[in-house]
Formats: sequence, structure tokens, C-alpha cells
Amino acid sequence: MSTTIIGNQNFGVQIADSITGIQGSVNTLLQDKGTENFGKALDALTEAIKKENNLDDDKRSEVLQQINFLGQQATMPIEKRQGGLIKPIIDTVSGVCAGVGGLAAAWVTWGPVISKFFGF
Repeated sequence: MSTTIIGNQNFGVQIADSITGIQGSVNTLLQDKGTENFGKALDALTEAIKKENNLDDDKRSEVLQQINFLGQQATMPIEKRQGGLIKPIIDTVSGVCAGVGGLAAAWVTWGPVISKFFGF
């Protein structure tokens, strides 16, 4: 995955930081057979979000931060995860994806993988 600066510099930095964080999580997750599919889901969804033209910079930054959080949580032992935040974030990401053209298809494909990984 390549780092892309989108929009003004402030949002570009936030987005780039989120993408860097997501890529770190994806790299970790892809090394383990038990988390490999989840890593693929994060990577594919991140790429779809980066490429979606119908998403403004505010929303793109927000949803990438949320994906980054999910990736960080996935690399932690289950007992250290912030379970009370994971489900609402999954629901928010799902809602954003459902409301934006090309992201709906990405969520239909990868959303169940993400939800199942966390037990939802």
C-alpha cells in the first residue's frame, strides 16, 4: 500500500499517519494464519477508502483513523482490547461505507470478516 496525501496538508498528514498505522497493523496481521484474513480485509478496505472520490477529506480522515484503531486493537491480546469501543467503531465504519457508492461493495465483502474477527 502506498501513502497518499489527500486534500489540504493538515488532512493529508492525518490521512498519511492513519494509513501508515494501518499498514503496520496489516503487516503484523498477515504474518499470522489466525489473523491473515483480517489483515487482508483491513488492507482492501483501506485501499477502497483511499480511492473513493465521493468521500470528503473530513470523512476520509475520520474513517481511516477508525480503521487504524481497529487494526491496532486486532494486534493486541484479546484481554487488552478496548471492547467497548470496537463495536461502535465497526458500526460507524459500516454506516459510512453503506452511504458512499463504491465503499458499499467493499464493506459487503470485507465487513463480515472484520466483524467476525472481533466476535460480532
